[in-house]
Amino acid sequence: RGARRAAGPAPLARELASPAMDPFAAIMLGGLVVLILAIVALGLFYPGSGAEQLGWRSPREHDERDAVGDADDLEQMLAATNAHRRARGERELTLGELMRGEKAPPL
Repeated sequence: RGARRAAGPAPLARELASPAMDPFAAIMLGGLVVLILAIVALGLFYPGSGAEQLGWRSPREHDERDAVGDADDLEQMLAATNAHRRARGERELTLGELMRGEKAPPL
Protein backbone atom coordinates (compact mmCIF):
# COMPACT_ATOMS: atom_id res chain seq x y z
CA ARG A 1 0.00 0.00 0.00
CA GLY A 2 1.06 3.62 -0.52
CA ALA A 3 2.49 6.03 1.98
CA ARG A 4 0.15 7.16 4.65
CA ARG A 5 -0.70 10.87 4.83
CA ALA A 6 0.12 12.99 7.85
CA ALA A 7 -2.73 13.52 10.28
CA GLY A 8 -2.49 17.37 10.17
CA PRO A 9 -3.88 19.70 7.51
CA ALA A 10 -2.17 20.03 4.16
CA PRO A 11 0.72 22.56 3.98
CA LEU A 12 -1.30 25.01 1.83
CA ALA A 13 -4.19 24.95 4.28
CA ARG A 14 -1.80 25.63 7.18
CA GLU A 15 -0.36 28.62 5.30
CA LEU A 16 -3.77 30.12 4.55
CA ALA A 17 -4.92 29.67 8.13
CA SER A 18 -1.87 31.44 9.59
CA PRO A 19 -2.58 34.34 11.95
CA ALA A 20 -0.40 36.73 9.96
CA MET A 21 -2.37 39.24 7.84
CA ASP A 22 -1.92 39.31 4.11
CA PRO A 23 0.26 42.37 3.19
CA PHE A 24 -2.19 43.53 0.50
CA ALA A 25 -5.11 43.46 2.96
CA ALA A 26 -3.02 45.34 5.55
CA ILE A 27 -2.07 48.04 3.03
CA MET A 28 -5.68 48.45 1.83
CA LEU A 29 -7.05 48.58 5.38
CA GLY A 30 -4.36 51.06 6.43
CA GLY A 31 -5.07 53.26 3.42
CA LEU A 32 -8.78 53.27 4.22
CA VAL A 33 -8.09 54.25 7.85
CA VAL A 34 -5.74 57.06 6.73
CA LEU A 35 -8.35 58.34 4.24
CA ILE A 36 -11.09 58.41 6.88
CA LEU A 37 -8.82 60.16 9.40
CA ALA A 38 -7.81 62.74 6.78
CA ILE A 39 -11.45 63.54 5.98
CA VAL A 40 -12.32 63.87 9.67
CA ALA A 41 -9.29 66.12 10.28
CA LEU A 42 -10.23 68.27 7.28
CA GLY A 43 -13.73 68.71 8.69
CA LEU A 44 -12.46 69.59 12.15
CA PHE A 45 -9.74 72.05 11.20
CA TYR A 46 -11.12 73.75 8.07
CA PRO A 47 -12.36 77.29 8.83
CA GLY A 48 -16.08 77.96 8.60
CA SER A 49 -18.91 75.51 8.70
CA GLY A 50 -20.08 72.97 6.19
CA ALA A 51 -23.27 74.94 5.68
CA GLU A 52 -21.24 78.00 4.67
CA GLN A 53 -19.17 75.93 2.24
CA LEU A 54 -22.33 74.58 0.60
CA GLY A 55 -24.11 77.95 0.60
CA TRP A 56 -26.88 76.77 2.90
CA ARG A 57 -28.77 79.45 4.83
CA SER A 58 -30.74 79.31 8.03
CA PRO A 59 -34.54 79.51 7.75
CA ARG A 60 -34.43 83.08 9.09
CA GLU A 61 -31.93 84.18 6.43
CA HIS A 62 -33.98 82.44 3.77
CA ASP A 63 -37.17 84.21 4.92
CA GLU A 64 -35.43 87.60 5.00
CA ARG A 65 -34.13 87.14 1.48
CA ASP A 66 -37.57 86.07 0.28
CA ALA A 67 -39.17 89.13 1.91
CA VAL A 68 -36.75 91.46 0.13
CA GLY A 69 -37.47 89.71 -3.17
CA ASP A 70 -41.23 89.92 -2.60
CA ALA A 71 -41.01 93.65 -1.87
CA ASP A 72 -39.04 94.20 -5.08
CA ASP A 73 -41.59 92.15 -7.02
CA LEU A 74 -44.47 94.21 -5.63
CA GLU A 75 -42.76 97.48 -6.53
CA GLN A 76 -42.15 96.28 -10.09
CA MET A 77 -45.71 95.00 -10.40
CA LEU A 78 -47.12 98.30 -9.12
CA ALA A 79 -44.94 100.30 -11.53
CA ALA A 80 -45.99 98.13 -14.49
CA THR A 81 -49.68 98.25 -13.52
CA ASN A 82 -49.60 102.02 -13.14
CA ALA A 83 -47.80 102.42 -16.47
CA HIS A 84 -50.61 100.51 -18.19
CA ARG A 85 -53.24 102.49 -16.28
CA ARG A 86 -51.62 105.80 -17.27
CA ALA A 87 -51.52 104.68 -20.90
CA ARG A 88 -55.29 104.01 -20.74
CA GLY A 89 -55.91 107.31 -18.94
CA GLU A 90 -56.90 105.71 -15.62
CA ARG A 91 -55.93 106.73 -12.12
CA GLU A 92 -52.82 105.08 -10.64
CA LEU A 93 -53.19 102.47 -7.90
CA THR A 94 -51.53 102.65 -4.52
CA LEU A 95 -49.67 99.69 -3.07
CA GLY A 96 -52.52 99.02 -0.65
CA GLU A 97 -55.07 98.95 -3.44
CA LEU A 98 -52.88 96.61 -5.44
CA MET A 99 -52.46 94.26 -2.46
CA ARG A 100 -56.23 94.18 -1.82
CA GLY A 101 -56.92 93.59 -5.51
CA GLU A 102 -59.09 96.71 -5.72
CA LYS A 103 -59.73 98.47 -8.94
CA ALA A 104 -59.69 102.21 -8.78
CA PRO A 105 -62.57 103.92 -10.48
CA PRO A 106 -61.72 105.58 -13.78
CA LEU A 107 -60.96 109.28 -13.82
